[in-house]
Amino acid sequence: MHDSITSENRKAVVENLTLYHSASSPNSRRVRIFLAEKGLKVPLVAVDLGKGEQHSEAYRAINPRRVVPTLVLEDGTAIGEVPAIMRYLDEAFPESLCWAQRPRTRL
Repeated sequence: MHDSITSENRKAVVENLTLYHSASSPNSRRVRIFLAEKGLKVPLVAVDLGKGEQHSEAYRAINPRRVVPTLVLEDGTAIGEVPAIMRYLDEAFPESLCWAQRPRTRL
């Protein structure tokens, strides 16, 4: 039987997180791929690096380091490092782990 449900339809929508990203940023791409692997869909806010939007006062209020990607949690906490974003997502949504839980099994 043909499965008419696409993988996009199976993604869990997580409305209480927001990912600030840039389509041209390799690090942003890493996080978007990680989200896809976990089956999560979060609201995305594009930051135009070519226009220097990361240097605006509005973005500085989100991430004082002015880098992308930045994952903003429900309480306003901003995570601006790719490994930390991935670790947070894996621990917050353990249904589909991408990283091993024990250091030795990560080798």
